[in-house]
Amino acid sequence: MAIQGSIILKEKLVELCKGSTRLFLTQSIIMQLEYPLPPLSEQQEIICRVDQLFSVADRIEFQYHSLKEKIDNLPQAILNKAFRGELVEQNPIDEPDVELLKRIQSEKGGKG
Repeated sequence: MAIQGSIILKEKLVELCKGSTRLFLTQSIIMQLEYPLPPLSEQQEIICRVDQLFSVADRIEFQYHSLKEKIDNLPQAILNKAFRGELVEQNPIDEPDVELLKRIQSEKGGKG
């Protein structure tokens, strides 16, 4: 029988499951078992540690959602910066964007 936990519980199970050529386990046997519990102070310490872990998990989840939102908005932010010319330093010998737009407009107008 592969049961993990208390030796007392294992011994009680072996005792209650006898009576046939193989071991068996029924609901009435399970209801007869006494489950050993740690002292109240240890139970309270377990609760305290679990609460701390849930608190850490909540902080991680909050950070995840915050970062996910930033990542989801990143492509739009990059495009905005690109259109404003903020991704790279402007080359001083390049014509101003206003002049470039005028030139593109006049080329379009001349072809159309």
